[in-house]
Amino acid sequence: MLCREIIGVDVFSGTKKGTLKRSAKWIQVVENLTNVEGVHFKVDNRDVRDRYHLLSTNLRRKIKREDKESGIAPEMSEVEKALEALIEKEDAAEELRQEGKSRKVTIEAHRMNAEDIRKKAMENLGEAQKRKSVEIGVTPAKKKRSNGSDTVNYLREKHEKMLEVEKNKLTMEEKRMEAGSKRHD
Repeated sequence: MLCREIIGVDVFSGTKKGTLKRSAKWIQVVENLTNVEGVHFKVDNRDVRDRYHLLSTNLRRKIKREDKESGIAPEMSEVEKALEALIEKEDAAEELRQEGKSRKVTIEAHRMNAEDIRKKAMENLGEAQKRKSVEIGVTPAKKKRSNGSDTVNYLREKHEKMLEVEKNKLTMEEKRMEAGSKRHD
């Protein structure tokens, strides 16, 4: 009776273990069992679930043991066949849930990768250089702001060089003039 009701309500398809939807389906199984005319069941939601899980784990163990021992499967009773069908449905539902979960993980990874690529494409040169230096592990050197003294020092050096060049020109002119005056004498 229990297996027939679980198959009739289809507890495992479209629901995840521990959700309200699955709980509602188990409650529906309990209600169907309590409404049976020929036999009077006094059960609650937890009793039905625990009984099914006990029966399914026992059948799983029995099947494994029989496969190990002989490799020949003995004839199964109607209850065992119904339980085996329920176990297959439960395993298929769990497998579908795992596939969906792994698909979500890969989709999330692709989304994060695309977001990272967009972010890299939108950053400017300074941000890109800073990010690359952080990825390499080198701490970026802090930019030193000039306080105007650098400009003054540059202009002073330039002025000194120009004065030196002018002095060299004047000494060259004087030497030329002296050489020209010696020729005329």
